[in-house]
Amino acid sequence: KICINKVNFADLEINDFLESIRILVNYITKNKKMKNDLLQKNIPIGWQIKSFNDCFDVASKLQGLKKTYYQEQGKYPIIDQAQGFITGYTDDISLIQEKIPTIIFGDHTRILKYVDFPYVLGNDGTKIIWAKKENDPKFLFYSLLQLEIPNTGYNRHFKYLEQAMFPIPSKSEQEKISEILRSVDENIEKTEKVISETEKLKRGLMRELLTRGKKVQIKDIAKINPEQITLQTESEYSYIDIASIEDFQINDFKTFIGKNAPSRARRLVKTNDILISTVRPNLKAFSYIKSEYNNFLCSTGFCVLRIKNQSADSKYLYYSILQDSFVDYLVG
Repeated sequence: KICINKVNFADLEINDFLESIRILVNYITKNKKMKNDLLQKNIPIGWQIKSFNDCFDVASKLQGLKKTYYQEQGKYPIIDQAQGFITGYTDDISLIQEKIPTIIFGDHTRILKYVDFPYVLGNDGTKIIWAKKENDPKFLFYSLLQLEIPNTGYNRHFKYLEQAMFPIPSKSEQEKISEILRSVDENIEKTEKVISETEKLKRGLMRELLTRGKKVQIKDIAKINPEQITLQTESEYSYIDIASIEDFQINDFKTFIGKNAPSRARRLVKTNDILISTVRPNLKAFSYIKSEYNNFLCSTGFCVLRIKNQSADSKYLYYSILQDSFVDYLVG
């Protein structure tokens, strides 16, 4: 069981926000892995392998509401094959689909939705699927989510569902598994909401805290690309490239000897240096060098900043360059 306690975010430093967000993202990742493990385990004794047609009923052709008739507000939600769960509203009661729960499949988009309330079917390209009565609908929905449906562009993809085979336990066990996965989904949803709200608060605090005092140029407080080295042919080096950084963290690096080094592997980084990607800076491949990456090489696609003689705090500068205004300046 996971308990997310209420936190007085005003009492946290900005770097605590990043650590909190990182912990919550890891929690989501672990919960999603648990869902996959539950549905991909070896087939236990008593389970059966069944075809799509053994498990599901499919609606015959139904005419969906054309997109030109979607409203921003209305009595009845519209469900179609788009990414968003509810994509519009209508007041036309004659179009209501009341046989629920329903699984919606986007024949072009491959998007699956589980709908347990009355709705109106959206525009064409949407398949309506129901679980046969001897099955738990939510369990079968989770089973469909595990399918690896190839992306063949704007073509029909329903045939891949029809060709699939499913490991099916008894209905009572299906219901137990569904309840576990539903609980996991709820925790994931709550945690994602906390992350979203925390990030909003962090951005607001950064704008408030990092715009005080006088403005200076980076070159006045930091050395720019301070060390570029010549590699020794047989020496071993660790290398950070732009692809190594995700969500402001160094998630991967490469190791090689000098003679096999890429031509961009020339800049030496030290603890507390700041990396700013000058290649597509809108992607924010920025990071702060921790002690474990001391004396690594980085790509010349990065600008390396190193504070001069403690003239400023390196973390303060790092958070300053993360602001949208600075990124917009780089992009422009």
